[in-house]
Amino acid sequence: MLVGGSILANKTVVVYSAFTKQNIRFVIVVGKKVAKLSTIRNRLKRVSRHCLCNLLNKIKAGDYAIVLKPIASQIETKALIESLQSIMANYKIAQK
Repeated sequence: MLVGGSILANKTVVVYSAFTKQNIRFVIVVGKKVAKLSTIRNRLKRVSRHCLCNLLNKIKAGDYAIVLKPIASQIETKALIESLQSIMANYKIAQK
């Protein structure tokens, strides 16, 4: 059982802790280095939140911090969604 750690991918970083909790909590971080315009940062957060809501019943309980890297603002929405889904599936945070 994983207690905590981080997963580094080319577009995102996922930090997680304590899968023993019963609730799922997320925080999505998009800094000004990713995009200077707040509209772009907010769009990235909305897309990430939408992707995670679709996976909510498959994700293990715990606390998660998703930090988007600057490359995330340059890729298409579909690629960002696929990246988040693959991270969750490949590292057994979410069941397939």
